[in-house]
Amino acid sequence: MKEVSLMAAQLMAASARTAPKAGGKDFLAQRQTREKPMGYSGPHCVMRMLDIGVALGSAAKTAGLLNVDNRIQQRVGAAARDLGYIQADVVMGVPVSITGKSIFYDRKAPSISK
Repeated sequence: MKEVSLMAAQLMAASARTAPKAGGKDFLAQRQTREKPMGYSGPHCVMRMLDIGVALGSAAKTAGLLNVDNRIQQRVGAAARDLGYIQADVVMGVPVSITGKSIFYDRKAPSISK
């Protein structure tokens, strides 16, 4: 299953890279930012943030087409950044799961009260 997960992640990365971009340009890899007080950097153009959203959606769609459970999560990206796995201003994570039941959507059925 590890090999299947890695293949799905590679296909998700390809989908994210080839997703349509605002203005037809790829700005995901190149952005000029400047450091600001309290560890923040920017500015973050809303069009670039939309590009990231489209890329993440394309990656999640690819995983879904492969029947690989996934969910876009900001906290996963923040944890990866804090642990030093990635150096970037904006980081999102897309964990994947290949199990019999989705680990991302375990909701209890509402109780019916009389």
